[in-house]
Amino acid sequence: MDKAFESQMGRNIEVYVDYLVVKSHTEAEMVRDIEETFQTLRKINMKLNPKKCSFRLAEGVFLGYVITPEGIKPCPEKTTAVLQLPSPQTIKEVQSLNGKLASLNRFLSKSAEKSLSLFQTLKKCIKNSDFRWTAEAKQAFQQLKQHLSDLSLLVAPKPQEELIMYLSATHGAISAVLMTERGATQTPIYFISRALQGHVSSRRGKTNAKVEHYVGYRPRTSIKVQILADFLNEIPDNASQGVPIAVTQEEPWTLFTDGSSCVDGSAEYEALVAGLRIATQMGVKNVQANVDSKLAANQVLGMYMAKEDNMIKYLEIVKGLVNRFTTFSISQVPRSKNKKADALSKIASTSFAHLSKQVLVEVLETKSITRKEVTAVIEEEGPTWMTELVNYLKEGILPRDEKEARKLRLKARQYELMEGVLYKRSFLTPWLRCVGPLQAEYVMRKIHEGSCSMHAGPRSVVAKAIRLGYFWPTMHKDARDMIRKCIDCQIHRPVARHPQQPLTPITAPWPFYKWGIDIAGPFSEGPGKVKFLIVAMDYFTKWIEAKAVATITGGQVNKFVWDNIVCRFGIPGEIISDNGKQFADNPFKDWCDKLSITQRFASVKHP
Repeated sequence: MDKAFESQMGRNIEVYVDYLVVKSHTEAEMVRDIEETFQTLRKINMKLNPKKCSFRLAEGVFLGYVITPEGIKPCPEKTTAVLQLPSPQTIKEVQSLNGKLASLNRFLSKSAEKSLSLFQTLKKCIKNSDFRWTAEAKQAFQQLKQHLSDLSLLVAPKPQEELIMYLSATHGAISAVLMTERGATQTPIYFISRALQGHVSSRRGKTNAKVEHYVGYRPRTSIKVQILADFLNEIPDNASQGVPIAVTQEEPWTLFTDGSSCVDGSAEYEALVAGLRIATQMGVKNVQANVDSKLAANQVLGMYMAKEDNMIKYLEIVKGLVNRFTTFSISQVPRSKNKKADALSKIASTSFAHLSKQVLVEVLETKSITRKEVTAVIEEEGPTWMTELVNYLKEGILPRDEKEARKLRLKARQYELMEGVLYKRSFLTPWLRCVGPLQAEYVMRKIHEGSCSMHAGPRSVVAKAIRLGYFWPTMHKDARDMIRKCIDCQIHRPVARHPQQPLTPITAPWPFYKWGIDIAGPFSEGPGKVKFLIVAMDYFTKWIEAKAVATITGGQVNKFVWDNIVCRFGIPGEIISDNGKQFADNPFKDWCDKLSITQRFASVKHP
């Protein structure tokens, strides 16, 4: 691949093994670059899989990273895999955690220093009994998850661009970050960190390497280290002096909010509610709110409908606060343009001791809404299939019929009554809770049509119900009947593709009566220049006869059938083959007619 695309690599294409990415700045350049790439592919006779090709993408995943016009981001699957991990309990789990963190180190500042407590748990650990998960490791693991929930965006350096490197050294690790200054903002390019082991010494020796890059050293500045420092320095100390409060309140204010990534959008709403309450306390009349959540912005504007209970409650609170302003507008801004609010949201995990100003932080101890926990209680009406079992296990009551009583005693061995609830023993799973018809219908509907369901089939619904710990005797029948009544399943079910004509099964009444014959090849030449293979198989006994030949003619087929079938097993009744000229034309056709052998023709490759 590197040799084939040597003229394009680095200019308009990037290649790694079988991954190929064409990069362009404009649409015209994209068409030109794709045309050049296709010419190279035709030249080397290489084909692409259309199902794996994508065009005109503003961003995409390449080699485990998300490439965007703004920069490089980590793949969400890698971050989620670490955030969902529980605390490690064995040496292998800690090693697996370190392996997952290795792919995210380039996005994490001082990764070795933050993971130092995790590395120390592996010292002098030969077997799992030596492993100890300390309180320091637990705290470091939780802090590491907080940092991983919001990693920095990395940018690619430009040619001839001046780069800035910040170094940080502690007793246990050394870290560095490579940055570039564009405008008034310093943006990271790469984070690197290494843990120190034992005593580290350095020696200066001779080298023949020629230094071709200019490297200058200067002390670390306190203004351009953080994005928030630029934000604070934009406001002079005397900006608000001499301006009346009434005039300030009447001026239009812009509110920037940023909430952490959350599935239900509650964090974005909490940030918006907190900002609106602060503006109300200040007496502001005109507010322009900029949020990075498209869901929250469109729900406030009325373009989206709030369906969940918590979203409806948040929306009511926001509308109540909005009514207190003279004018109010809200818009969604991209996260790349909301860096100031994003920097403020990271203040809990960042030190700003070097700044000359104080940043006031308000901690929200509770949510703005209170969610009530509601438990669905379904009571059965009348006797169920469990009534006889409960009465027998609880009071020893048996039916009057001796046969029914004997069946009940045998059946009751598989059940147990615990705290008034009937459970059934299982082979590979824990005790299964027995439920009645109404509860069974509720369980099946939650599994089949719930928020995390996918309208699975009856076998999947029953299997998941058992995994969740439920049982009733008619599980398969009830699941099948419920799915047949599901409207969505009936609309979107797979369409049966029946053949236009009924299929005719091939059966043989006795051995060596019906044979299937075909020709395979050409293969590599063997002794005697043979390169084809004539194969015949009896449909009754599955006996196979084969012969290698140099040419495939009707005479060769005729001789093969005579020598290998007729002379050994007798004259067959039927021979099934494809419609090749060796079988359908003379001399083989006339020979079969003379011996009263019926020829039947099947589709190619299926005689």
